[in-house]
Amino acid sequence: MTKKRLHKLACVKIEDWVRFPICKNSPGKMLKSLRKRRGASQKQLAKHLKVNNSLVSRWEADTRPIRPSYVDHIAEFLLLFKEEREELLRKIQDEAIQRIIEKP
Repeated sequence: MTKKRLHKLACVKIEDWVRFPICKNSPGKMLKSLRKRRGASQKQLAKHLKVNNSLVSRWEADTRPIRPSYVDHIAEFLLLFKEEREELLRKIQDEAIQRIIEKP
């Protein structure tokens, strides 16, 4: 782990981890709680991912699915632990499977 990453991790207050617990409902809600816990805005996340901030808003509202290819970049920006990254990816994959099952 780089010194810069350790410094960013050290700057996160314990209260933030408690105040914004990981939401277990959907990938969008989980992304939103992780982003808020880190203290980042939708605009900052969108800029890092090089996407429009309205796309991040749609992800969080669960009106647009998150592509699995973005997970590593999201994890890097939000400094996610391996377990959090895997859980987010699992939720995205489960949602994609559910969409396929529900298609007429």
